[in-house]
Amino acid sequence: MMYTVYIFRDAGVELDAFTCTVLVGAARLVCTCVTAGILDHVGRRPLLISTAVVAAVSQSVCGLFLFLQLPGASLVPLVAVLVYIAAYGTGVGPIPWVYVGELVPSPVRSLGASIITACDALVVFSINLAFLKLIGYTGLGITFLAFGGLNLVIALIVCIWIPESRGVSLQEMEDAFAKKHSPDDLKEPLANKHSPDDLKEPLANKHSPDDLKEPLANKHSPDDLKEPLANKNDSPDDLKGPIRV
Repeated sequence: MMYTVYIFRDAGVELDAFTCTVLVGAARLVCTCVTAGILDHVGRRPLLISTAVVAAVSQSVCGLFLFLQLPGASLVPLVAVLVYIAAYGTGVGPIPWVYVGELVPSPVRSLGASIITACDALVVFSINLAFLKLIGYTGLGITFLAFGGLNLVIALIVCIWIPESRGVSLQEMEDAFAKKHSPDDLKEPLANKHSPDDLKEPLANKHSPDDLKEPLANKHSPDDLKEPLANKNDSPDDLKGPIRV
């Protein structure tokens, strides 16, 4: 937004550069108002991801046309910048500030919001300071391609790490972050696993040497082996009986 007049003049847009800048501001205003009406219906996360992708594509298209210097495409940079501003005003610009009030825990919300605001101001200052130097070293096309890649990184970060906060109270959001595994939580399942004493217990319940001797003791003793012979009918007297007859 700081260098739109310079960008449009350097890109060779046929319309007046100041008129293009007014169009950019109007597009951002309209899209920000639209976001206020649809944010609670669509959700923060999908709107932020989709607008970041649209911003990345529009900046990449603009950078590609400027890098290739295609003839007869003077309106392409204007359209690409307007699409980027629309995406920025719809999601990339306002939604992170909504997340500041919803994701930062209540006990440190004022301090966290102050630090985030200071970091944002520092980043904006650094970009505005280095933008013209970056254009001088790499050219306007490469610069737009680089910023398009950064918007794609934003989409990936939101897709992987940022949760959806629509319809979730602040207390529920804090509880969700508080329930994540801490080092003590990770140690608890390990403590519940089998200790060496627990591993010894099944071994202790197995057969001891005395238990192994018991089946042997229950087997036939020498006296038990003699008993069937004593009970048999074939005694010496029984054998003599038929001879006497």
